[in-house]
Amino acid sequence: HRLEINPDGRWGLLLSDSGPSYVVELERPTESGFTITSVGGTMNRHAFSRNGHWLATAAGPMEKFPELQAEEPEFVVRLRSLLIPGSLGEIELEAHEDLITHVTFSPDGNFLATCSVDREIQLWDLSELNAWSEVLARLLLQSDPLVLIRDFGFSEQDLSGELTEALGRVQAELVEAAGRFQARRPQILLADDGAPLNCAFSEDGSWLVSAQFTTQERVSARLWDMRAKS
Repeated sequence: HRLEINPDGRWGLLLSDSGPSYVVELERPTESGFTITSVGGTMNRHAFSRNGHWLATAAGPMEKFPELQAEEPEFVVRLRSLLIPGSLGEIELEAHEDLITHVTFSPDGNFLATCSVDREIQLWDLSELNAWSEVLARLLLQSDPLVLIRDFGFSEQDLSGELTEALGRVQAELVEAAGRFQARRPQILLADDGAPLNCAFSEDGSWLVSAQFTTQERVSARLWDMRAKS
């Protein structure tokens, strides 16, 4: 087991290589949390977005415990909001045709890249989801009422009621955006010389580099221009 903390420090992920993993809100460890598991394998691939709003997980190859590899594994990436994990639930991305080897977010959080044994890197555009989650985060996490009044035009007399109403509207918009996002297909980068083991974005998000396993003796790398999407 190992513990990882998401970038904004609100959530901890207790990650297991041989069983379910657990996510807990650090300020309320006994009141909130959820398990990440699947009948189709151990959720041993994960990534937090830098803004702390999203967690992506997948059941990848079981290098450490090959005897625990599911006979019929799932080829699904699961995306979960850490702002409203209960209300939104998991967004299942079912586009790969083999085990997922790596998941990672771009620095601005607007893209999720997923690598797979099927020799594809898939790019998922999260920009609409991020736009609504940024608004939701400002409503949920802002503790200064004067800032809420200034930024959202709430009245001082009915701040609580107007905040509750706004939270409901924005959450509903985020849920609808999640439905549209799930229905769209990702952009596919084809690593036809081998299965991509992992990938990483440059700090400004302009480039994506991937490492491919071609044979037992050879690993290659590719550089993708994200500005040209090529």
